[in-house]
Amino acid sequence: MIIVDTSVWIDFFKNKKNRETEILLTLIGKNKRIGVNSIIIQEVLQGKINEKDYINAKEILNNFTLYEVKHKTIINAIAIYRACVKGKGNTLTGQTVSPFDCIIASSVIEYDLEIFSSDAHFEFISKITGKLKIYYEH
Repeated sequence: MIIVDTSVWIDFFKNKKNRETEILLTLIGKNKRIGVNSIIIQEVLQGKINEKDYINAKEILNNFTLYEVKHKTIINAIAIYRACVKGKGNTLTGQTVSPFDCIIASSVIEYDLEIFSSDAHFEFISKITGKLKIYYEH
């Protein structure tokens, strides 16, 4: 199962043609198992000012598996955020990452999934945690 991040969905709904949206279309066409969580849905839908665009995006996102964000997901996200700020030894310097990205990453780790994103923060989170799996086109 692949969790598709907000960054990819935003480009998809704006009809942008890029590597990530082409991969997403391929995944959908091949009926690959795609998931989202409530944070991703919120981030995508809050940007939809036009009612028609909002309803369309909401209907499309409702077709994918929804992974619940639980209390432990939030607690683990806090640990991810703190670890990212601290960095990791001498090899990785600390970075401030979005708390929402930390929740998404925590959810992906918790459910043992892969994240598909164009956001470089997930690569950093993966290096820091050693647990976040990044989806690469196969």
